[in-house]
Amino acid sequence: MEDEPRAVEWLEGEVIHLAIRHAGLDAIPLASIYVMAQLYVGGAADEHDLARALKMDVNDVLEYLDCLYERRFAQEDSSGTYSLTETGEDASRAVGKNMVIRKRMWMKGRVEHLDALYRDLESF
Repeated sequence: MEDEPRAVEWLEGEVIHLAIRHAGLDAIPLASIYVMAQLYVGGAADEHDLARALKMDVNDVLEYLDCLYERRFAQEDSSGTYSLTETGEDASRAVGKNMVIRKRMWMKGRVEHLDALYRDLESF
């Protein structure tokens, strides 16, 4: 039975695919996508809250936030809180949607495989 592909492999594929519609998406580290996803799901946060939520070092989170900021996916307000820009929200939604589509396609293939095995067992 085939093991499920690692999510990071799917994520990398989606980021590359979606870079056509979201300029700069493929130019940032994949870990920046995790920070972007956390901002999308959890809303605005400072670097310490993001580091705790993602179990990352604060310095790494700041580096990933800088990458998002440079590409205009994230913004920082005067209190040091980070949030997504409209571009960042659009990119996050697109990546998330495509990841769910990939997972559904993989699961459908697994169900079809199991159905075939079940039919084979029933024919004995």
